[in-house]
Amino acid sequence: MRDHERRKLHKLARHLHAEVPLTVPLSVRVMNIPRRLKLHGYTTFDGERLVIRIAASSSYSTAVDTLVHEWGHARVICAGYEHGDEWGKQQAAAYRAAESFDPKAKK
Repeated sequence: MRDHERRKLHKLARHLHAEVPLTVPLSVRVMNIPRRLKLHGYTTFDGERLVIRIAASSSYSTAVDTLVHEWGHARVICAGYEHGDEWGKQQAAAYRAAESFDPKAKK
């Protein structure tokens, strides 16, 4: 992913946080994820802080989809949910917020 795409992705994360807020601190990291893991990204929670990791090898559109998917996890992970009804609701809320994202806005 190119630098300007990383910046745009982080701007989207700030937009998601404004529209679909989280109750704990979160950071989004674009990083190398070993291809053998076959993941575009994943979320971890250490009891205090969430970290969404996005594969640096992803295209921008895949990174956006992954961020939205993982945002759903971030919204429910503290409660111990994985993929299920509540995750689906939270992922849908993040998707709707992402649709309203304008990367050219001065927010």
